[in-house]
Amino acid sequence: MPKDLKFKKTKGRIKIIKALPYKGCNVVIRQVDETLFEYILVFDSQIYSAYIEVTMKKGQTKLTSKEMIAAAGLIFTGAVTTIDEQIKMREEAITTSPITTAELQKGNRVMN
Repeated sequence: MPKDLKFKKTKGRIKIIKALPYKGCNVVIRQVDETLFEYILVFDSQIYSAYIEVTMKKGQTKLTSKEMIAAAGLIFTGAVTTIDEQIKMREEAITTSPITTAELQKGNRVMN
């Protein structure tokens, strides 16, 4: 990237909080407006997403940093659970699907 390239700081409704790898997937945690937190990830060419909405106390106009960290941690836990469950379902599908004679002859399947 050229050193003379300057970026403008822009304002928007969506803010990327973190992008973290987990078991080969990149998990992007975003904040939409003030109270909505979302994760997006790609697993086996499928997009997975979920969100939570944090309610503020009466009269509160902004989330505290502790509330933001807690919300981001909670939504990241949801992303981790999604990845773990998808891996578990994929492994169960491989071990429980019937093995054809052609697969045995080719050696494409791993026997447990």
